[in-house]
Amino acid sequence: MADQRVVDYIRAQLPRGFTKEQIRGGLISQGWSAQKVDDAMREVSGGNISQKGIVNHEGTDLHSMNEKKNVPGLIKFFSIMNYIGAGTMILIGLQFVAGPASISSILGAFAVQLINIFLGIGIGMFILAVLYIFLGMGLWKGQRWARIVMIVFSLIGFIVGILGIAAGILFSGSQQLSQGLSINYGLSGIISGIIATIINGLIAAYMIFNKKVKEAFA
Repeated sequence: MADQRVVDYIRAQLPRGFTKEQIRGGLISQGWSAQKVDDAMREVSGGNISQKGIVNHEGTDLHSMNEKKNVPGLIKFFSIMNYIGAGTMILIGLQFVAGPASISSILGAFAVQLINIFLGIGIGMFILAVLYIFLGMGLWKGQRWARIVMIVFSLIGFIVGILGIAAGILFSGSQQLSQGLSINYGLSGIISGIIATIINGLIAAYMIFNKKVKEAFA
């Protein structure tokens, strides 16, 4: 005999747009046996739909597994930006892989070393592109590991931004370069460092402290 709690839950979820496969997978992931879920699926035949929720074997409300998928819009924006970044890295990687071959006849003996260096950079770009694609998918789906990786990347960018500011200040006071060149390098380093520090700091703070973000990735 089907468990009435599971039957009620299935009937409550079908009108919300979830397929039977999604509901079945969610129930099984929460600890219900496949046999009980399948029995309840067979019993579901319409009629009055109960809106009450049920809990899993640990006492967790199964409605929470749907709520946690409400990923904030800004997170989805970050996800899209990761896809765009991945596409850019693929294009750059292709240039590094294909570029040296077109000038190998000009460079002669040095061509082999240059090709190896460029191939290494190109492969590195492809690996980063794959990572960014998976990160974009993870952010869109509200997966916990993606939030952690995003926080780590943001903190690294924050530190790099601070180092850029410091390097810009050093360049500004350098006596080894011409005065105009050192000032240009110094100002560009300081400005880009400030921008990187602010943007990555805000992203890290948002990913760490925002309540909706924590709920979406719980």
